[in-house]
Amino acid sequence: MSCGGNRTANSRCCVLAALAALALLTVTGCDWFFPTFSRNPKLRLLRSERMSGLSLIRPVVSPDGAQVYYLGVRDPDNIMFPYGTLWRMGFNDTSATQVLPDIFSSLAISPDGRLMVLGGGPSQRLVTIDLATWAVETIPSAQDIDAWDVEFSRTVAGRVYYSEGRTGLHRVDIDGSNEVMVDSTVRHYFDLTPSDSVVQTRFSKPKVDPSGRYVACALSTDTINFTNYDVAVVDLTTRDTTLLKANPYKPAAVGFPYWTPDGQALVFAAAEWQGWDVPGTCPAELWVIDDVSEKGK
Repeated sequence: MSCGGNRTANSRCCVLAALAALALLTVTGCDWFFPTFSRNPKLRLLRSERMSGLSLIRPVVSPDGAQVYYLGVRDPDNIMFPYGTLWRMGFNDTSATQVLPDIFSSLAISPDGRLMVLGGGPSQRLVTIDLATWAVETIPSAQDIDAWDVEFSRTVAGRVYYSEGRTGLHRVDIDGSNEVMVDSTVRHYFDLTPSDSVVQTRFSKPKVDPSGRYVACALSTDTINFTNYDVAVVDLTTRDTTLLKANPYKPAAVGFPYWTPDGQALVFAAAEWQGWDVPGTCPAELWVIDDVSEKGK
């Protein structure tokens, strides 16, 4: 089964069939059926809107650690791919505010915290938001694209990288200039190291930590049913892999881990699996796993 091309047509066929082929690692096991489950004490709920049916995905923490931006999605069945509207909340606040009513599927914040870039959605364009004035601008040349993922350059201010589901990884300056095809093989989720080297996993959004040494991603530890997920941290130097026991439910879907600026915690989306009688998951929530400086060791 091919999983290339347009995300809308292929995402649901890919998410269950191909998560075992993570580019960084594969961990086998099938222990979700045990009747007892003890939640990791390092876990805490950041925000939930399960009662309203809103799934909260793609968290992004501001460089000062004060704000969390995320997408709110009216589709609780699949937390990996759906489109949503942009929201923000204080990291230690209980209130949330919708920033944009438009629908997007990917977002990133600039290293200086001044700009945000969003991609995907029905408009198939890249837009930037000035987080001080809330002015929204479309990147002129980045239109009619199916952006799976977006990231700001770590080395060049005002430069954006985006992965396009049909053509590969591109980079472009926010004024529309200097657009370059970087790698035709990178068509899905990726992140950048401090030197702008590309780290990718095909079906899980990776996130490099502030030091540039570790990458966090989600994976299923059940290679039969793909219903039990966890957050894994990979040492990019040694390739050692550690599972953080970050699943707040068992079984659960987990995705989009994002490091806090100090590298001590991860914010991520998690959704409780409803069971075989009601396919899919409950609406996704935002969770935090604290004290991961030792990477679970």
